Amino acid sequence: MIYVATGVFLVWLAGLYVLAGRSRDDVRQALDNRVADAPPSDFRRFGFRRMAKNIDPAQLTEAGRQYLERAIRTERIMFHWMIDGFLLVVVSVFAKLP
Repeated sequence: MIYVATGVFLVWLAGLYVLAGRSRDDVRQALDNRVADAPPSDFRRFGFRRMAKNIDPAQLTEAGRQYLERAIRTERIMFHWMIDGFLLVVVSVFAKLP
């Protein structure tokens, strides 16, 4: 049974890794598509602290807005993935208690 639990955890962790990388890449691409008079971004300095929902879409081109929408959607999926995985672990642990 330990192998199944380890496998489920590794799948959950790999999914989280893929979603985080996809979100970070979409935010980077969105910030690379700024309008000409927009100030430079601080994404490289802050990394993952820069959430997609905090970016002003008015400072982006149309392509940047599309990347931003995709990044926001991916972040929402990622947060649901984290919460659902956590709840799965908590429920499975408490289900085994006497």
